[in-house]
Amino acid sequence: MVTFQSQQFLEVPQISGLLSRLAEHYQIQIPRNLNQPSSIEIQLLWPTSPEEIWRKAPVHTSAAYLRFATRLSVALQQTLRLWLPYLWFSDAEKFGDFETTATLMTYAASRPFTAKNKQCYTFDVLDGDTPRAILYSVRRNIIEIMTPLHEMLTQLQSPFASQYAPRRWEKVIAVYQKKTHPLNSILFAEKEIVEEYIRRPIIFESAEKTAKSDLILNRRLRKLFSGKDFTSLGPLLEIEALRAASDALDSGQELSAKIFANSREFSPLSSYDQNLLFPDCSRAAEPQLPESCPVPDSRKDCSPERCLR
Repeated sequence: MVTFQSQQFLEVPQISGLLSRLAEHYQIQIPRNLNQPSSIEIQLLWPTSPEEIWRKAPVHTSAAYLRFATRLSVALQQTLRLWLPYLWFSDAEKFGDFETTATLMTYAASRPFTAKNKQCYTFDVLDGDTPRAILYSVRRNIIEIMTPLHEMLTQLQSPFASQYAPRRWEKVIAVYQKKTHPLNSILFAEKEIVEEYIRRPIIFESAEKTAKSDLILNRRLRKLFSGKDFTSLGPLLEIEALRAASDALDSGQELSAKIFANSREFSPLSSYDQNLLFPDCSRAAEPQLPESCPVPDSRKDCSPERCLR
């Protein structure tokens, strides 16, 4: 059994601006009448022994391994893209650090890397083509990331709200274009964590996995995020890896996710609501990107609107 718990105090605009993405990911409904600041607690539980899943994993030399490892890699990348912004932006004062905030927005807007072979499962920051690949997906998604955060800051009457208006998306991604190191620190951490799960032997102690993930996150991210402690995210990453592995192996095991506001539990999404969100499957389908961007990066008129066409 693996457990994870996170507790944050959120103002009402933060609940809709930050918590909604996590609630949708875990298929939990946020009550519409939640109209007061609340202590938000998120509890995740993997109910069985992790070794039950890892022992069923295909060996590295098998044809099934690429699909299995890719599912793990994408799940871990998506988890970091959901949780790092949630934890950082829970403190509205953090928006005063424009460089770090813009870096995290850019990361959240970037699409997880999907492996094509067994050589690479994450972005390679030493590859000269990586910035172009990152920016391609960011241009498509950045407005979707910025809009709820700008609305949240406006409702909070934050003095930083105007800096993150969706129309200023170019200034946000310009931080990465001018200075790649901050985002590369996150990508390095992401790469090391993924490799812990897919490069090393699959069967080893869960405690070792979670401790190693915590060590990587703290080593790579503490300086970028002003000394923020990430020692609690190891169990979260293992739970999401187990969830992806279970899906890849069709084991039928599921995690248990609960969200509480002031100790009052939110309800799971109804079957009707799940079908509205995910009409083709129980979880959101991966976005399909065209093979090439219709507007080259070098042109000034490249915009999310054009890339969405």
